[in-house]
Amino acid sequence: MRVILMRQALLYSAAGVLFWTGTLHAGLVTTVNGTGNFSDLSQSFGCSDTGTTSASCSFMRGDAFLNASGSYQADAEYGSLDVTSMSDSFGRADAFGTSSASFADTFLLTGGVGSGTLVFLTEYRGLTQSESCPPFCSNATVTLNTFTVKPIGPTITNLSFSFTFGALFNLNGSASAFSTAVGAEEAMTTAHLKIDSIQVLNSDGAPITNFAVTTGSGANYPFVVPEPGNFAPVIFVLTALVALRPKYLRNHRLMRARTGCAHIFADPFCQ
Repeated sequence: MRVILMRQALLYSAAGVLFWTGTLHAGLVTTVNGTGNFSDLSQSFGCSDTGTTSASCSFMRGDAFLNASGSYQADAEYGSLDVTSMSDSFGRADAFGTSSASFADTFLLTGGVGSGTLVFLTEYRGLTQSESCPPFCSNATVTLNTFTVKPIGPTITNLSFSFTFGALFNLNGSASAFSTAVGAEEAMTTAHLKIDSIQVLNSDGAPITNFAVTTGSGANYPFVVPEPGNFAPVIFVLTALVALRPKYLRNHRLMRARTGCAHIFADPFCQ
């Protein structure tokens, strides 16, 4: 059974709940900023851009012996973020810049009572390459609600957050990358954050199969639940055993009546 992400219909049905708990909200923000300068010439330059799903900017100044350039990119969607910051300098030029992206969303879960846990299977990674940054350093940062890390390489982990049925749950994710190039250097930093799946658990830590989710953005998040079909063989066997037991007892008593109990000492029914 698939989880039904009920948007407009559930918004109307949950209007009374929202009156008390607040309003669903959502938003995407991408921002890039880059700066360059020639230290000897006291000249500075740069670029910037702010958007929703995507932002980018780049600059290039100087000549073959004294130049600086930068390229900065940020892409955002609900549940997934990618940012890249690239800076390059030669001679007595400097370049540096930051790329960042974020999403904010609100969930309203119904179909249960009390509190529970949302388990986010999350992948993130960070990469920094430059001469001034030695191996295993990171100028990347990723955040999902209260979880923040400066990633080095790829990682997949489970992140758990508490929620309450009928109350708004706020989800916030961000990723940023910073690069700097001084003198004669090339530098690049990337950051990535993605939610691969979301599982809903009750207060006892057991998966919940019957629930509905409204999101402020209307995005289709990867909610997963155990398929009821997986339990069908077990249910069938248990039902069959219950149904066959009275028939077995009738046949057993009939056989006992025909053969007598003289030679059936171990039979608890022969008393």
